[in-house]
Amino acid sequence: RKAESQSMEVRHSICALLTVTSLCGFFHQDCPLAWVNTMVFDYKDQLKTGEFLLSTWPSVPDDKGDLLNPMGTVEKNPNVDSAAGLLIRFPNIRPHPLYYPHFDKLRDLEKNGGKVIATKVEHMKLKEIVDNKNYTEFFEDEKELLWKLRGVVRERYPESLSKLLLITKWNKHEDVAQMVAFLQKWPDLPALHALELLDYSFPDPMVRSFTIRCLRKLRDEELLQYLLQLVQVLKYESYLDCDLATFLLERALSNKRIGHFLFWHLRSEMHVSSVSLRFGLILEAYCRGNIYHIKSLCKQNEALNKMKALNDFVKSGWQKTSRQQMTDDMKLCIKQEAYMEALSYLLSPLNPSIMLSEICADRCKFMDSKMKPLWLMYKNKWVQGDTVGIIFKNGDDLRQDMLTLQMIQLMEILWKKEGLDLRYVLAAGVGTKIIFQSFRSEQNHYLFCSISLFRPAK
Repeated sequence: RKAESQSMEVRHSICALLTVTSLCGFFHQDCPLAWVNTMVFDYKDQLKTGEFLLSTWPSVPDDKGDLLNPMGTVEKNPNVDSAAGLLIRFPNIRPHPLYYPHFDKLRDLEKNGGKVIATKVEHMKLKEIVDNKNYTEFFEDEKELLWKLRGVVRERYPESLSKLLLITKWNKHEDVAQMVAFLQKWPDLPALHALELLDYSFPDPMVRSFTIRCLRKLRDEELLQYLLQLVQVLKYESYLDCDLATFLLERALSNKRIGHFLFWHLRSEMHVSSVSLRFGLILEAYCRGNIYHIKSLCKQNEALNKMKALNDFVKSGWQKTSRQQMTDDMKLCIKQEAYMEALSYLLSPLNPSIMLSEICADRCKFMDSKMKPLWLMYKNKWVQGDTVGIIFKNGDDLRQDMLTLQMIQLMEILWKKEGLDLRYVLAAGVGTKIIFQSFRSEQNHYLFCSISLFRPAK
């Protein structure tokens, strides 16, 4: 049903707009029905003009009761047949296109914030602010002090950059220009501090560029530790072409292992409408840049599809027959030529250095938990008589499990730095509903030992 048009006046100075400024809209009656976000500037930094038809996203009731969803995607809902449409018109306020000023013009507005005279009391107060890790909100006098002594923060406390960014008046173009110019001379931060700047609170593209500049110093092994979080950050980027996507693609194309995990982190969420376009384009860019990897990835994808079909078969039939009969039927299904071919001789999606050679159908089974995970056994191509096992679970979001595993991996790194090597192989997971399982009892012994270290003393 077509609704009548309404005009809305936005009282906001054009010169105070940022390139990442978005417009949030919603439909509601007694409760929110739908929402949509759109950027005010396009990908060329040009202020939008003319009409745009935006297909909205359905609102999900929550306890917050917020009508707007500013953290939601700026993409249109691709399911246009079932989505409400919102037609908006940006006015032509000038006879010629308006562009966001280039960095060189912003730099001309810079004022020197480094040469200020501060009292001893002010220096003490500044140190108190930067030393307090719980600071997220500031009083006005604290904001003024941080801004006044921003040069001191850069020289003495560079890792407190996030605090300075939080108090910057982003709706005041003079302050924005000074902050952007300040960033060009800011010393690089350690990766852990730089990751903080990828938060939704710091969307400015110059802040993003500075953050990526810091992350470029990460070694490949370190980048793999944070890859899951970096892929999640992509969802909140304002534009498809962004520094973070470029950085991840560059590292993925220069290291096949990074490319492998980037592919699966993206591929596992392609069913999510709000990110399917963005993730699909990044996947396409990676595959076009590394065509030799496509065959291996296609083989893994085919195997996962067969695992899902096998899991659906078990879930649909386990209540209709005995467990033993269902297990036998599952083994019979695996022994079919199509399944044997698809499930054998592929690189593990969880660890591309492990070859899952021939599947051992007679040793496979399913587990008792709600989703009936598959317990699949493979011959180990590199070690005679050894086996490799995986658990395939479909129906649950494994990202929380992945985060838990990631935290334990980080704990292991800290233990090793302290000279404690527990020598166990941790289970791994990707969002494709698959978990790696190692079966050596020695590893379980070390795991129990490590857990006991965290038990409170009696």
